[in-house]
Amino acid sequence: MVVENTLLKVGHPMTDDAAKLDQDKKGFLNFLTQHLGRKKLLVVRDTGNEERILAELKDYAKKENYTLLFLNGAQITAKDVRELSERGAEKLLVVLENLSKAEHLGVIEEASLFRAILDLSDPGNDEYLFREDSAFLFLAEDDFPSTKLSTVSLTWAYESAFYDDRAFREKVLSHMERYREKVLRIREVGDVRGKAYGHILPEKNYHENFLPLVREDLITSPYLSGIHWHRFSHHLNSSQVLGVNFFYPLLKKGELKSFLDLFSLEDAKAYDPLHLSFSKLSPVEPSGRRKSCFDFYMELQDGEELYVLSNYTDGCFGRAEKESFLEKYTAVYGPLLSASDMIEESFKNEAFFLEEYRYMRSLLHLQEKSRLLVLLPRENFQLREKALYFRDHVLTEKGREHFYPVVWEEVIDSLLNQLSNPELSRYYETELKDKYFRY
Repeated sequence: MVVENTLLKVGHPMTDDAAKLDQDKKGFLNFLTQHLGRKKLLVVRDTGNEERILAELKDYAKKENYTLLFLNGAQITAKDVRELSERGAEKLLVVLENLSKAEHLGVIEEASLFRAILDLSDPGNDEYLFREDSAFLFLAEDDFPSTKLSTVSLTWAYESAFYDDRAFREKVLSHMERYREKVLRIREVGDVRGKAYGHILPEKNYHENFLPLVREDLITSPYLSGIHWHRFSHHLNSSQVLGVNFFYPLLKKGELKSFLDLFSLEDAKAYDPLHLSFSKLSPVEPSGRRKSCFDFYMELQDGEELYVLSNYTDGCFGRAEKESFLEKYTAVYGPLLSASDMIEESFKNEAFFLEEYRYMRSLLHLQEKSRLLVLLPRENFQLREKALYFRDHVLTEKGREHFYPVVWEEVIDSLLNQLSNPELSRYYETELKDKYFRY
């Protein structure tokens, strides 16, 4: 009898790799490629990286045969914009900065300027000549007048596309502050050591961090009631809560197999907290304090075990304080490390383990019938680079087949093609994405 090998091979379409990472790092160029020729009003949030943005823009324009024009909102008028129609036969990319400074024109002239921009960008407007593949590109700051533009014409809604060049964590925290205000409608903010932060909920409102399908079962579900919550689980960017918001609905609706099918893995051995659990403490480390903890754990029908780490805005897995962990390394981690055939010999040493202990102690759970799945946001490049480094350098060839670094957004989109429950499909496409991935 031939037993099928269900290991997710290195190079499987679902696992992350250097080529995917390099492509995703080209965020601004990807934005231009996706929208130029389809949208005429491109807004780029300027975060002090204008020099790099302009350099990439000039290279792109040269490659795609665009004529670049640079205008300043502090100086132009509606007449200047309408005159662009005289060059309408050219393939133009009009870069416009400081549009918020058009206020100096006065209310009527400012509105006239905005109307001229939107008329030129309206594909149905035959009065002005502006090629289908021409566009405006706005270098926007915090006071960019998008609300004013949206009130002038529906063209803004149909033709605009936005790119935020800020760092991933900064974008997420800003988004979570808006989420607290606009979606949860909670005005009060939480604090850390007396300092208020917009992305933190007051502890009395911690339950609002869970999406409705999860929130309604927080007390009654045997999967949720026994979870050891992290200290900062009332932070809207909590990676632990993200993991619960993702996995629990699959348990609730009996659709976990749709997720496991993405990785060619067997279904769960049983749908109960013994075989499927959140905040799973290490069964490998001997009893003691501060055991490794995994965000989710699954025991499958064929006896395989799948450990899951949920990541979001976290920084790189860090080092241990030598004094406090040296004793535990000697008693616990050292022997496990020596016995592992998943980790390269050159990395089996105290110094490297203590420097990278959070990752290394997770990798010690890789065994013949166990896997480690690490979920990573697309734009958390630091964490993705770290995961790929460990896969490609620290793990043996055998170890690499047991280690699955995957991108959250790719997993969710693939899952949506597998789900049979319409309610769950709506949940992942709207509620989960709106909270965590539409920042």
